[in-house]
Amino acid sequence: AVKGAGDIVDSARTTATDLVTGVLRSAGEIASAAVGAVTDTVRGGLQGAKEAGVELAASTKGVVSGAVQAVGEVGGDVIEAGRNAARAAVQGASEVGGDLAAAARAALEGVFEAAKRAGTDAVQAVRGAAEGALESAGEIGKDAVEAVKSGLRAAAAVPRDVVESAIKGSEEKGQS
Repeated sequence: AVKGAGDIVDSARTTATDLVTGVLRSAGEIASAAVGAVTDTVRGGLQGAKEAGVELAASTKGVVSGAVQAVGEVGGDVIEAGRNAARAAVQGASEVGGDLAAAARAALEGVFEAAKRAGTDAVQAVRGAAEGALESAGEIGKDAVEAVKSGLRAAAAVPRDVVESAIKGSEEKGQS
């Protein structure tokens, strides 16, 4: 049985890793399949967590981490997977009425964790994830952008300068 936030993260990570790895191994074209598999897994994970009454931030971190890790395990682009996972986390949180700041923070931490495990440039993965989260927030609205910026800045395990660089880059692109 799932007990605390750590158990939720581990359980969500394992489920997402298994799901995405299975989808990508059966799909011949990893790059195109990865986007859909990651997006569907993250958004579905958030929906399932909401329905089960599970803490969304812990679930988000685990699902994002697992989905991104799975892409790395089959030789896919971990940085792009992180971008798509963070986009999906913010969108999914919006769809279920969740806390966008918490979703962004959890997604960023999940991507950072998965990138380190995959041996990928964690800084680039975090930058891509932050940009993806901000892109998604920009599609939702100005309040969402501010919430996501706040959440990204609260991701304690992630290099602060990388987060600030991604936020500045999104502002220069006119997304916020």
